[in-house]
Amino acid sequence: VVKVTQAVQLVKQLRPDIKVEGPIQYDAAIDPKVAAVKVKTASEVAGKATVFVFPDLNTGNNTYKAVQQASGGIAMGPVMQ
Repeated sequence: VVKVTQAVQLVKQLRPDIKVEGPIQYDAAIDPKVAAVKVKTASEVAGKATVFVFPDLNTGNNTYKAVQQASGGIAMGPVMQ
């Protein structure tokens, strides 16, 4: 949580034109109905996120593999299509 919070603050400083928020749980990041229940503050990102940044390689790798398996998507390294 600390790493993600720090990363969000850094992006907001360096690129105020980018919509960035976090941490947000994965299900709330991609599903507007879940976001409406879980995210208690106003959000332009929750429920419609398209880019995910993970705090470390293991978390990112495990998440992308889980999403690939669940969605039947084609994974190309850490990029999914």
